[in-house]
Amino acid sequence: MPRLNYLAVMTDDPARLEEWYQRWFGFEELSRTANGTIYVTDGFFNLAFLKRGTASEELQKVGVHHFGFQVESIMDIERNLEDFDPSIRIERRPADDPYAEYRIRDPEGVIVDLSEKGYGAVGEQRIPGIRHLAMFNRDPHHKWDFYQHVLGMHDVTRSYEEMTKQYVMSTGHAPTEPLFTSPFCGDGFVNVAMLGRDMKEDEIAGRLGFNHFGILVHDAFDLVQRVGQMDMNDVPADTRPPERQVEYGLLDPDGNRIDVSSKKGWKVDTNKWARVE
Repeated sequence: MPRLNYLAVMTDDPARLEEWYQRWFGFEELSRTANGTIYVTDGFFNLAFLKRGTASEELQKVGVHHFGFQVESIMDIERNLEDFDPSIRIERRPADDPYAEYRIRDPEGVIVDLSEKGYGAVGEQRIPGIRHLAMFNRDPHHKWDFYQHVLGMHDVTRSYEEMTKQYVMSTGHAPTEPLFTSPFCGDGFVNVAMLGRDMKEDEIAGRLGFNHFGILVHDAFDLVQRVGQMDMNDVPADTRPPERQVEYGLLDPDGNRIDVSSKKGWKVDTNKWARVE
């Protein structure tokens, strides 16, 4: 099964982001390129800080740029694409790309890198570690189908009972109004949210594509407190709604949104959760 284990972030200052992620999450440098791009890892995931203006990418907007899967055979992906949508073509990456060998774009244009050789991390699943990605979409269910049929992810949309349990975990009482969720898929280790369900076009037009990613940590409240992103009453500045699969939000030095969770975590496969027990 393909493994989602690469995420690329465009930035003007890769060294500043590297220092921040090393300090707060213990991520370690994996490699760097002559043009200034720095790769760090949580042991399983390769997180790339692409140097804006030098990275060989058409889109140079600061923020989360693309993500990638390690695949066993690009021929399998090609066959899956032929069945799902033959208009989606596989592109070859430049020879100087240190990790990705191929690239596709999902039905709404999000860049997905593919590599048979992997992204350089040893595959050690530890905490802190990236466990979640979220995108806003015009058609969440079509995107959800794409990642399942083409990249082998599983349906990990939470049941109403699972949502209620997490709501109670946050509030101490049962919800008084119906709870609604977006479709989710997972590869057994990472959870991907297809946001945008029941939203009007004008509400999501400026938010399409990557929105945030999530990191599992030992103690989410303690981390937010130490980072200093608290309000005047020493309450986390971004406390996530009780029905969400996460406790708090942070902003990195570039303003990228990061969800952090310990006890609630994310559903990553059927009956499997990434959380601190």
